[in-house]
Amino acid sequence: MKALTFDYNLARCALAKLAGMVHAPWYLAAWGPVRYREVPEPKLLGDDWVIVQTHHTGICGSDLRQVFLDGSMDNPLTALISFPHVMGHEVVGTICETGRAATEWRPGDRVIAYPWLTCDARSLPRCPACEAGHYQCCQFTTDTHLGVGMHLGVSAQVSGGFAPWLAVHKSMCFRVPEGVRLDHAAMADPFAVALRAVHRAEPAPGQTVLVIGCGTLGTWAMKILRTYYPLVRVLAVDTHMHLGEHVRRLGVDAYYYQRGRELIEAIAQDTRALLRRPRWAQPWLLGSGAGVGVDTIIDTVGTSATIEAGLRIIKPMGRIVHVGLARRANVEWTPLYFKEITLVGCNGCGMEHIEGKAQHAFAYYLDELQRGRLDADGIITHQFALADYRKAFVTARDKGRFRSLKVMFSYQSPTQSGNGQGTDRPTSRGAL
Repeated sequence: MKALTFDYNLARCALAKLAGMVHAPWYLAAWGPVRYREVPEPKLLGDDWVIVQTHHTGICGSDLRQVFLDGSMDNPLTALISFPHVMGHEVVGTICETGRAATEWRPGDRVIAYPWLTCDARSLPRCPACEAGHYQCCQFTTDTHLGVGMHLGVSAQVSGGFAPWLAVHKSMCFRVPEGVRLDHAAMADPFAVALRAVHRAEPAPGQTVLVIGCGTLGTWAMKILRTYYPLVRVLAVDTHMHLGEHVRRLGVDAYYYQRGRELIEAIAQDTRALLRRPRWAQPWLLGSGAGVGVDTIIDTVGTSATIEAGLRIIKPMGRIVHVGLARRANVEWTPLYFKEITLVGCNGCGMEHIEGKAQHAFAYYLDELQRGRLDADGIITHQFALADYRKAFVTARDKGRFRSLKVMFSYQSPTQSGNGQGTDRPTSRGAL
C-alpha cells in the first residue's frame, strides 16, 4: 500500500530545510524526509488487535511541525519516537479484520482510533498512570514488541493513519454511533485535548478566559466553554483578521488579532486591568477582583511570543494552560513569580470526570455528537486525497491565504465522507 512516511535522515532533513525556506512546498519534495511511498500492509500485532480501513485522518498541529521541520533536535520527546514511521494519529475508519480475541468487534464496525499506545495495547499490567486513566502519561512507551512510540503516527512498528489501513489494539477502538458523520468523528482527538485543557483551566462562573490561537484546538476550547460554561466570559486571540467572523459565530465575547503591545493594551482596556509600562519593555497587567483582568489563559500555540504575552496579560494568581508541542522558548519569566502565576501543561487525553462520573473523552465526544449537544460544523474546511499531501500540508499551514482551519485526508467518495452512509457493510483490504 502507499502511505505517507517520515524518515529522520539528517541529509534529507537539512536539504528540505534549506529548500523549504525558499519555497514552502519543497519541504515536501521527494528528496526530503516526508515521502509518499510503498510500505507493507499492516498485520495483526496480536490476537486482540484489529485492522482498520481508513476513512479520514486529520492533520494535527504536531504533524505540521514535523513536516515543516519546526522543532528542536534536543526535544525530549525524541526519546519516545522511532523512525521511519507512517504519520497520522487522528483516524476514523471501518474494521475489516479482527483477531481471535477481539470478539467485541466485527468487520464493518465504524470506529475512531484512540492513538496512545498504552499498557493495554502493549499487553502489560497497567502502570499507575494508565490505572488512573491518564493514558497519555503511560510510562511504558518504549517497551514490548511494539518498540518505541508513544502513539500512532510516531512509531516504526505501528502504522499511523496516513495510510489506507492500519492495525490498532481492540482497546483503542471507539464505536461511531449511527447518524454521526465520519469526518466529524475524526475530530475526537482535538476535541478531547481541548476538553482536558478546559478542565485543567478550572474556569468558574464570572471569570474571564482568554484562548490564544483559533485553530482546531482553540475552536474546540471555545465551543466547550460556550456549551458547558455559559457564565464564563470568553476572549480569543489570533493573528488572522478573517478568523474574527469564525469566532463570533462561536459566541465569544471579544476577538483580538493584534500582537505585542497593542494586544496587551486592548485587553487592559476591555477587562479594566491596570496597565504597567516598563521603561524599555512591553507593558504588563495587574489588577484583581471580580470582572477585572483575565483569570485563565488557554494557550494552544505555545511559542515564545504567546507564552510571554500570556505571562504579561494574566492577572495575579491566574492560571495559564499550555497545550501541545512547541519549540524551545526564550521568555521574560519575571511575571511568573511576581504575579504568582500557575503554569499548567496539557498533553493528550484520556479519562475525564464529567457530570459526576469518569468517562473516556472519546466516548463522551461521540455521545454528545449523537445527542446533538455538540456539532463540528464549520471546523473542517478542506479535505484532500492522500496523494495530494503537498497541497494539503501547505493549505493547513498557510491559514491566512487559504482560510483553512481543519484539514483532513479523505479516503472515501464525497458522499461517504460527508454523511458516513454506505460504510457499515463489511469491507476487505481488496476493496480499495
